[in-house]
Amino acid sequence: MLKKIWPLILAVILFAGCAGSNELSKADTKSALPFDSRVATDTLDNGLTYFVRENKKPDNRIALRLVVNAGSLMEEEDQQGLAHLIEHMAFNGTEHFAKQELVDYFEMVGMDFGPEINAYTSFDETVYMLRIPADDPEILDKALLVLHDWATSISFDPEEVDKERGVVTEEWRLGRGAQGRIQDQQFPVLFDGSRYADRLPIGHMDVVANAPVQRLKDFYHKWYRPELMSIIVVGDVDQDTVIKKIKEQFDYPSQGGPERPSYPVPDNKDININITTDPETSYNQVEVYYKQDPKDFFTRGDYRETIKQALQFRMLNKRLAEILQEENPPFLDVSTGSQRFVRNKDLGYLIAIAPSGGIDTSLRALLEESERVKRYGFTQAELDREKNNLLSSMRQYYLEKENIPSSSLADELKRHYLFGEPIPGIEVEYQLYKDFLPGISLKEMNQFVSNWLDDVGPVVLISAPEGEMIPTESDVEGIFNQVKSEDLKPYALMADDRELMENIPTPGAILDEQKYPATGITRWTLSNGAQVIVKPTDFMDNQVLFYAVSPGGSSLVKDRDYLSSQFAMAIASQSGLNGFNSIELQNLLAGKSVKVNSWIHDYYEGVSGQYSPEDGTTFFQLVNLSFTKQMYTKQAFNSLMNRYSSFLENKENDPQTIFSDRLRVLTSGGHFRYRPLTSSLLSEVKLEQAQKIGEERFANAADFTFFFVGNIDMKELKEEVSTYIASLPATTKRESFVDQNVNFPKGITEETIHKGLEPQSRVHLTFSGDFTPGKWQKDLFEAARHVLALRLHEKIREDMSGTYGVRVSGAATDVPNDHFSLNIDFGCEPGREEELTAAVFDEIKKLASGVVQEKNIVKVKEGLIRDQEKGLKENSYWLSQMIDLELDGKDFDVIMEESKIIDQITPANISRMIKTYINPDHYVKLILTPEDK
Repeated sequence: MLKKIWPLILAVILFAGCAGSNELSKADTKSALPFDSRVATDTLDNGLTYFVRENKKPDNRIALRLVVNAGSLMEEEDQQGLAHLIEHMAFNGTEHFAKQELVDYFEMVGMDFGPEINAYTSFDETVYMLRIPADDPEILDKALLVLHDWATSISFDPEEVDKERGVVTEEWRLGRGAQGRIQDQQFPVLFDGSRYADRLPIGHMDVVANAPVQRLKDFYHKWYRPELMSIIVVGDVDQDTVIKKIKEQFDYPSQGGPERPSYPVPDNKDININITTDPETSYNQVEVYYKQDPKDFFTRGDYRETIKQALQFRMLNKRLAEILQEENPPFLDVSTGSQRFVRNKDLGYLIAIAPSGGIDTSLRALLEESERVKRYGFTQAELDREKNNLLSSMRQYYLEKENIPSSSLADELKRHYLFGEPIPGIEVEYQLYKDFLPGISLKEMNQFVSNWLDDVGPVVLISAPEGEMIPTESDVEGIFNQVKSEDLKPYALMADDRELMENIPTPGAILDEQKYPATGITRWTLSNGAQVIVKPTDFMDNQVLFYAVSPGGSSLVKDRDYLSSQFAMAIASQSGLNGFNSIELQNLLAGKSVKVNSWIHDYYEGVSGQYSPEDGTTFFQLVNLSFTKQMYTKQAFNSLMNRYSSFLENKENDPQTIFSDRLRVLTSGGHFRYRPLTSSLLSEVKLEQAQKIGEERFANAADFTFFFVGNIDMKELKEEVSTYIASLPATTKRESFVDQNVNFPKGITEETIHKGLEPQSRVHLTFSGDFTPGKWQKDLFEAARHVLALRLHEKIREDMSGTYGVRVSGAATDVPNDHFSLNIDFGCEPGREEELTAAVFDEIKKLASGVVQEKNIVKVKEGLIRDQEKGLKENSYWLSQMIDLELDGKDFDVIMEESKIIDQITPANISRMIKTYINPDHYVKLILTPEDK
């Protein structure tokens, strides 16, 4: 849980919208923030609160939430884990839905368990989530009935409870390992003196396994009460109709109960330190947390304070990112920010991944930059840059105000209900940024940060592999004291007033245009031979997606240069473009909504990204420079290699890494290019060779196809394409990738790895071989994969309680030849590996023999219909479809032929796919199981 906080930057931008504008004075800070007028809300007589909002994105979808304002903190000693088990039981029978009927119903109308049918339990709340189609009123009625049953009438059938105990145990098992053990040591320190320290939502497995069913019912009836609940409905609905349905369904009498308790997390007067080592962790992590009471967030002035806090962390993160570019940086990765961790406590954080032997150095570097900010503040140039970036970000959200997903709005309403997050609407928020940002002076910002976190004691958490050189608690305290008295110099930002591209290229031309009327796609052939494929849409007002691809990739280099090719674009990215290093480039692009990323994969190379239409010229210049002005500096190379070397030094401590590396070796037949990456192998990466490969892969634009999807003005696009893409250097040479003969082993390969301290095993099966191409064959293979996944979920998880989940992945492809791969992966209790594997093969045998349940065929068909219905209104769907069809050499009209594909999905065809390709005498099986004691 802690390990997931550090990449997150302060979230002060709220995704909402309301009609109307802010007519208050810019100087007004005392007025209350308004409530979004698009949201209808009220509290029923029984205390239940509802929120309903109409929203059209995505089209024909409705997001629903049942929010229960009670979580694991409310558990008594003999109930630890039961709040979470109750959440699981909600899917295993209610008053109106017998076991599996609930999930079956939703899957048969095209919903996907996980993304569209889900729930979670935390310390403070339990939340149930649905995303349903809106085209059938019966589905909404059923969904509201389900929420009603979850709120009032979960069945708690003893047989089903016993089965689900095993599933929850498997979920707990997945969370064990080094991070679980480290968390066990750190949470009591972080939550010192608080109930949070001993009420983790996963609970105690002896309680989960043995608690009487009555104790689940006791918790359920005590805390699942209407006055502690909210119903949220956002989507393609008629507001009045939904409100009427909610009142009819949920206006039942409350039985009453105790007041919901609040459990404080006390601040520290002094520094609290925990230093933990573990034999299975593979890296050093340094975390400094400052507990903070959540700030009031009700007035315009409150909002202004959050803007200042956002500016503070953005500027500090930019400074830390600069340090990361050094040849021998004091950390391998780093971030700082503030996060709502639990209901009544925020955490400010400074977190770094430290190099081997460098924990104290990383801690010192973090504290020095924090102290430098407190002592000297920021510079005007930094503040101006981040003001531009923040205002630009808010403007992007504002421009997309009609395209905010219903699920995002529903989650915002959830936060409003649980802890009072305001929802004034994006128009108001954008206006607040425009009102307040110009008036936030450098002097004010520096006064704001000078007192940053000085009033509370920090919590320092250090974790490291066993045998690592670690500081003592006294050392840590000493570093804190030393930094406060160090002679630190003020930060200096190097100014650079150069243009991104000073010399605009001589334009090329568009020689030919071909249209595809059924899809609205247009193809251009450029004067340099490049192909451009364009699909204008109106799905997002402020988005154009981009992808450029060429065959070849790393397959065209010699084995000895393979690793150089794999690192080439990472070196180039850190080096910069056209004389600007990566930090200078970020500064130059302040306030621009553009992203460009170059890559080299095994069989293709390319550039991907996206941009706002108003920043199109900047984007096209970046694309042009990505082909013509890549940089490969010694400093970037050394920095990257040093960081990777440290990351890899202890990688084999982690059983999962050993497992993944071995699987890669086995399924590739031990191919040279599939060797596990180690610190010693980094010596094969050569800067000169990486540069040569990178420049060669992007030297010939004629070999590339460029794709654009989004809010496109075709006239403007023609001008930009002619200037910046048709002018790229090109030759008449055309390349293709080379088959490197990565061969799946023949027959049966089975191996077991004995590694790990926790009682957790993992089973992986891979089937692979030749694939016979043909119309719809890839689609049928994908449908067969879905059917198999459904069946294994039913058998291995629901019937046998053998795992938390079975992952079935894979696809058929013609790169570099016609072949397929199908992977089945699941975790389980040690000792059950063979039993569950046998069950997998038994289900495969049944499907191959023609035993295909009709309900699963319906689920797959409806899922595909719903996926395409949603996808046809999304830029990303069109882009992926266009790329796949172009690379496959197929006509774009196939995008509109989903109904023909669906007609092919029959029990006979699914059975044929399984029988043809899933050969029980040709597979790789790898098992990870704990070390023998």
